[in-house]
Amino acid sequence: MAGAQRDGDPAEGLRYLLDRTAIADLVYTYALNIRDGNGPGCAELFAEDAIFGMYGMEIDGTRQLRKQIEGRDAIIEHISASSGGAARVCPMIHNLVIRIDGNSAESACTMTGVVIPGGDDFIGEYRDEFRWEGRWRFAVRNHTILLNRPPRAAGRQ
Repeated sequence: MAGAQRDGDPAEGLRYLLDRTAIADLVYTYALNIRDGNGPGCAELFAEDAIFGMYGMEIDGTRQLRKQIEGRDAIIEHISASSGGAARVCPMIHNLVIRIDGNSAESACTMTGVVIPGGDDFIGEYRDEFRWEGRWRFAVRNHTILLNRPPRAAGRQ
């Protein structure tokens, strides 16, 4: 990920901090909407021409594209269909790193989560790209499942 440039100008430093906070809020708001089963609430987070990629991790460590969705409406339809049921995915975001370059930015973070009820737990990562459109929005959201474990049987350790 490319690094942000700062020239010591206090106004530029403040702009960087405000942008970084807005991007972090975007990532966290997405996770909150998923946890709440509110797929439609994610619509304002994505650019109209956004791309959402879902990857799996192969045994040899390579990422394999499982599904790619293009366009905000199609992304929201997918998110709404997969997050609106009785089971809730509870994502927890960790290690969020954000790099800003003018009107574009990128981030990477680790996501751990659990499905309730049920107890499946998983580890994943997001590699995101953002675009300034009067506000920051996801331009590309790539999610990779690194590990997915089914619940343990009662009484087993």
